[in-house]
Amino acid sequence: MLCLAGASWSFAQASVRLDELTGLKAAAGTVRNVCQQEAQRIEAWQTNSSAAGEKHRKTPGADEFEIDGACVNTTQGWKEMRVGAFAKRTPGPPAAPSEWGTRKMPPPGARVGFAAIENHEAFAARWPLVASRLGIRTNAPLDVWADGAKWIWERVGFHFPHAPGTLDIYHALEHVAQTAKGVHGDGTNLAHVPSGSEMKN
Repeated sequence: MLCLAGASWSFAQASVRLDELTGLKAAAGTVRNVCQQEAQRIEAWQTNSSAAGEKHRKTPGADEFEIDGACVNTTQGWKEMRVGAFAKRTPGPPAAPSEWGTRKMPPPGARVGFAAIENHEAFAARWPLVASRLGIRTNAPLDVWADGAKWIWERVGFHFPHAPGTLDIYHALEHVAQTAKGVHGDGTNLAHVPSGSEMKN
């Protein structure tokens, strides 16, 4: 319960919610310590267990890799936590642009996630190791989903040179909007980028 609460909320909030919902009293520091101990066990299991790799190899679908980052509050202040997830998913039906915001993609049949608070060189060095345990080779046609961060695409090109990249539509439209403002002027009708609902109409 401490790990579930600590993964769902901040450690301080987890301490309060556990007391409210279960009557269990655990200080925020206790929640943190338990979560960190469990994290070490999870990482050891992912590194040494063959179960995740066997399931991934047997699952039908195409390999994909999702990468992102989030700022987290640590005992040394705010830092960036980098997150990666290898998954296997069967393809869904095609969708028009007006459906991108509402369509539901098939859920992945297998997924292995990992995260670390470290610089991007160290984090990217993990990718081929995790991929190898899942049976994903460096020459695999891995579909990478990410935002426009330069370090991500540079490291993808280095570790997975045959991987096609997919820039998510929201970050792509940010570039379109900035270009339109630069060409036509901010606030003008020509610089307006329609939302998903407007495109549908």
